[in-house]
Amino acid sequence: MNRIDELVLRARAHSSALRMLGCLVAAFFAAPGMAAGAQPKPGAWQSGGNAEPRVAFDVSGGGAHRRVLRVTVPLTCRRRAEPYGWSSSDPVARVRVGGRFTAYGFDFALRGRLVTRERAEVAVREDDGGCHDRRRYAVNRYGGRVSVGTGRYLAVVGGAAGADLQVNAFGRMVTATFLEGSVTAACSDGSQRPLALAGPDDLILAAPIRPTGRFDMTAASGGASISVDGTFTHGSVAALVFVTDVLADGTRCQARGVRLVRSIAFPESSGGWQFVMPGPPVQRLPSG
Repeated sequence: MNRIDELVLRARAHSSALRMLGCLVAAFFAAPGMAAGAQPKPGAWQSGGNAEPRVAFDVSGGGAHRRVLRVTVPLTCRRRAEPYGWSSSDPVARVRVGGRFTAYGFDFALRGRLVTRERAEVAVREDDGGCHDRRRYAVNRYGGRVSVGTGRYLAVVGGAAGADLQVNAFGRMVTATFLEGSVTAACSDGSQRPLALAGPDDLILAAPIRPTGRFDMTAASGGASISVDGTFTHGSVAALVFVTDVLADGTRCQARGVRLVRSIAFPESSGGWQFVMPGPPVQRLPSG
């Protein structure tokens, strides 16, 4: 009888060990960065932030045909905190075993790994001869992306002013290449005066376009400021423009919520390299 009881206890212990081993195996394969890392979800992927160029790419295909497409990265320099532009890579990058991929563009190399189905880690190395840098980014999946046509959008602002918006980087970045004319502004002395549609002379008005098509461009210096909050959709752009300036006599004038509406005027190919002033620090050679 004791022998039978002993065999029953051993069988129960063996069964418990098998169940524990099964749980450990299941947890191992479900852990982030393992099996899930090799099967990322298709869609739009990008790093965080709204006020500067971001690492962005699209993932498509499935299984052995998984691909990383249309890679865009910020142009950075070790001696500067902020990016000074962006660069894009047209070629398709194949996702290798372990979720790893590599993409090359104008003076940059990106090496990344899709660690989960919705998160990637990438390192961007830049070397343009005068500027060297290496930065790491966390990139997350944002699902689908609104298709934004690349090219120029010549917009009318308030009926008496205009703006030229340039969309590049596969529809992910927008730059105001020029602003002209004037808008009616309410001033601190109770009057209404025409206010030039312009931003500070020493700043560039540019911003990333989110996967939803929204963008927010802002520039401010001294008493002058301008912001453009808008959305790209179905080949058109609609935005509200806010302009503030302090006149020579100290009067503060502000135009709020002036509408900007326009469809794409000059479609252009995307990708390539975009330079935003001021550029990277220049290495000056000794004279003589």
